[in-house]
Amino acid sequence: MGSRRRVAWLVLLSVTALLSASMLAPAFGAPQAVSAASLAKKLSRTLKIAKRADRNAKRAIAGLQQPGGQGPAGAKGDAGTAGGTGPAGPKGEPGSKGSACSSSDPACRGPQGLPGAKGDEGDKGDKGDACLSSDPACRGPQGPPGADGTNGTNGTNGTNGQDGAQGPPGPSAINLNVNLANSNSQDVTVGTFALRLNCFGAAPNFRQFILGVRGSGGAQLSGVKGIDDHPNNALPFSAGVQMSPDSFTTIATIGVNAPNPNATFPHFYRLGGTLVMHNGLRSATVVYDMFLDDRAPYAGPCYFRGTAVTAS
Repeated sequence: MGSRRRVAWLVLLSVTALLSASMLAPAFGAPQAVSAASLAKKLSRTLKIAKRADRNAKRAIAGLQQPGGQGPAGAKGDAGTAGGTGPAGPKGEPGSKGSACSSSDPACRGPQGLPGAKGDEGDKGDKGDACLSSDPACRGPQGPPGADGTNGTNGTNGTNGQDGAQGPPGPSAINLNVNLANSNSQDVTVGTFALRLNCFGAAPNFRQFILGVRGSGGAQLSGVKGIDDHPNNALPFSAGVQMSPDSFTTIATIGVNAPNPNATFPHFYRLGGTLVMHNGLRSATVVYDMFLDDRAPYAGPCYFRGTAVTAS
């Protein structure tokens, strides 16, 4: 039904086209007779073509509707996922009663149970027989030592013994207290050694106080020099000399150039420390304080104060 409808449409369209061409041909200068003959030929040819197309269409449709033969088998697919656990089966029948099992059979005993709870305390036992302390099997372990007892009262003092012999005399301290006016000096004996104290200088401004030592052996001195006892002017000082038994050797000086090169007025100078003189057999230790006063417009005094101890 559909193919016939298509053929009718094709014929109708062809006739319409030929009629139109026939009517237009004389307008373009073509003879009318030629146009009618040409129109008849073209119409016959168009009908043949339409019938042939209809047969070809039917043949193609019939070929498509006929089923084809079965193809080769495809490859095996992957295994599917496991299914869920099925429902539990019905409960089985109870088994028959087993044979009796002796507790002495190791294969028959079950696992050991947990320890039981502690039982109640038993009743107090009867008093045992008397036990002699002389029986070694009867004595218990030795107890700890007892606490110390209280001290007894002191006894009376015994009589005093006789006085012992008098020991050798110990070293005695020598007091040193020397005041010197300007341009004066003084010698002080300390055991087998000696000191010379010399206070001199232009009055005022250029003053010095000099300490010399004499004797056999050596001398070492240590101390701190200062000006006006100001902490910023304190300087540590030490010196050592080889002494001579015939003359004095200078070991310390305070004042101008010791330590300040400027004029001594209006200041005061101090050196305090320790002096040790020794010769291997004897020694003397002097703790001293030297003081030079130049605060007044005139030359002030010099002071040497301390103590000396000798030993042999």
